Amino acid sequence: MEAGTRDTPAADRAGRGAAPILVDEGKDKGAGTLPPHTRARPLTPRHDRREIRGSAAARKAAQEIPRDRPSRAETDLIRRTLAAGCIALTALLALVALTAGCGRNRRTEITELKSAIEAANARFAEAFSRRDVAALGALYAVDAQAFPPGTAPVAGRAAIQDMWKGLLAMPVGRIQLRTIEVDGNGETAWEEGRYTLVGSNGSTMDDGKYIVVWKHDADGLKLYRNMWSSNSRSGPPRRSAHPRPGSQPKVHSR
Repeated sequence: MEAGTRDTPAADRAGRGAAPILVDEGKDKGAGTLPPHTRARPLTPRHDRREIRGSAAARKAAQEIPRDRPSRAETDLIRRTLAAGCIALTALLALVALTAGCGRNRRTEITELKSAIEAANARFAEAFSRRDVAALGALYAVDAQAFPPGTAPVAGRAAIQDMWKGLLAMPVGRIQLRTIEVDGNGETAWEEGRYTLVGSNGSTMDDGKYIVVWKHDADGLKLYRNMWSSNSRSGPPRRSAHPRPGSQPKVHSR
């Protein structure tokens, strides 16, 4: 080592990669002795400091997440959310279309049911005008029941035929049936309607309302339950069980 210089304590750490600090004793004499902490401070070469800063910046850049684009986890979450939203929207649209289709199909079913009931009522009115008791009975189900006003229920097709046979023995000409409302399912249907009973002389004998429960079977719609009542206080005309000879049932005209 050259004369006029001395080693600082930092020289002991030269093996660690830090260069020793050489202090000129001549300058120390003029300026005085440096404080111990100043003399012992190691200095790192500039290229070493740049390498340290560069490696730290690289680690920091690797750990940082760019702010201008989402991470892979966030991207996957967005994709899953969009996919779930698309599925839910598709299901909702399908449900709306199905509901609208069911509404249209239901209206079509009611229209067809009403047409079928009106066709059966037309056959009933035709058989009534011909006084064809067998044809009237054939429009009822085998286990049908009728509930005429002012009397006990009539059960069975044969008993219902006898009921109409007694009514047709009166001077009635025809019956008019008008369907007001219908509804039903695949097995049964119900009808609300109005009737007008016209005498053989063209006068109105009675008018009223009725409820019918229809039953589907192999031959089509059949009357299963039949109930009616008159709008008149005196009620519909009745045939006496033991009519007097030459007597005629009373017909009230309107």
